[in-house]
Amino acid sequence: MITDDLQKEWDKKSTTPSDMWLLMPRLRDLAREHRRILELGLWNGKSTTALLMGEPDRMLSIDICVLPEARWLLECAPGILEIRETDSRQEIDEEFDLLFIDSEHTAAVCSVELELHHPRITRTIAFHDTVTCPDLWNAIGPFLATHHDWYLDEHISSCNGLSILRRGRPEGVSFE
Repeated sequence: MITDDLQKEWDKKSTTPSDMWLLMPRLRDLAREHRRILELGLWNGKSTTALLMGEPDRMLSIDICVLPEARWLLECAPGILEIRETDSRQEIDEEFDLLFIDSEHTAAVCSVELELHHPRITRTIAFHDTVTCPDLWNAIGPFLATHHDWYLDEHISSCNGLSILRRGRPEGVSFE
């Protein structure tokens, strides 16, 4: 259920120019395809707001430092959103449909996050900042090269970049 406060936050964040505002509708739509979401890196809550607008059943957001403007989103999604203030490189013993990575923006950290969390992701992995932080491709490329059940499905260059990986292979497409 979308609360009035969440709707107001969406209205503000999705119309105010920022590093993510043009991507927020795509993130909302992506969340609508998935019931359980794991978010690594929530900073000021823009992506969290967009993902919550997709009305997931469960969302776990993790960041090493959770800002107050993100923490208050707990009130907007009681029983759905859980926020953990911890390192994203810690194992989580739970399955999710969508993993959204917007954490430290280095290949070293992203590689660990991918290897640690991808076995529990059933459908989609999305990354923010894949244009302005090209080092992320030094994690994504090798991951795709060694995990043939994942493929790059979509890349958007606006607002620092959004890249989406999907599990499985599209029917009728060969990658050889």
